[in-house]
Amino acid sequence: MAKTWKKTSIKVASKDANETARNRSFNNVAENADETKIGQFAQIIEKLTGDSVSSTTVTVVDEIAK
Repeated sequence: MAKTWKKTSIKVASKDANETARNRSFNNVAENADETKIGQFAQIIEKLTGDSVSSTTVTVVDEIAK
């Protein structure tokens, strides 16, 4: 079976100073984004927003064909 990459997206969950939860979604992430790059991206989001990131979820969609 052949596996073909289709798309990758990232969800960054964070909380602000008032403990208000926020989810930010980012689509069209590069196919070769590794854990280090994704972690750095989450740190940048933290610095830009001032919110504290609680989790980062990566979703990869592959198509499997015979």
